[in-house]
Amino acid sequence: MESLSDVPFAVRITCQHARVRRTLAILVSASALACSPRAADRHAASAEVRSRDSVQVVTHVVEMLAAIRARDADRAVSYYDSSGVFVHYENGREVPWKVLEPQMRQFLASAARIDLVWVGTPLVVPLGPDASLVRGVHAFEGVLQDGRTLPRHTGVWTGVFRRADGAWKLIHSHSSEPH
Repeated sequence: MESLSDVPFAVRITCQHARVRRTLAILVSASALACSPRAADRHAASAEVRSRDSVQVVTHVVEMLAAIRARDADRAVSYYDSSGVFVHYENGREVPWKVLEPQMRQFLASAARIDLVWVGTPLVVPLGPDASLVRGVHAFEGVLQDGRTLPRHTGVWTGVFRRADGAWKLIHSHSSEPH
């Protein structure tokens, strides 16, 4: 199984709210502890549980993309943590949930067709018993209801999912386009 040290990525966190900073600090600390060999031996779930969780997270992400392709805004936004913790970074620009949700709803309502798929299989890196990082490359193109086409492009996407009350919710995402 890969650890975070096997995943080439850099993290830059800029937060304005103390609650978000505390939550992210806890997540980053837990991630570091979960990747420590001794901590992993003491605290990691069994390989079977990690594997089952990874499958659940990938299934969750695939279902989220299916909701977007179906232009089902209510179902699409249900995959996100709407409690105020979630934040998205688009090409380095912070987009908080209170901005992203209405943008998603407006976009999905204006689209006639959305083709959004994974290129290959996304990688899932468990961060602990109730958190996982997902990264992958996606391909996108579409048509708006007014007939304008949305150009085909690929992009890199990463997301951090947290399990709470038995459900995986997206608490952080990042996308960079085009790839």
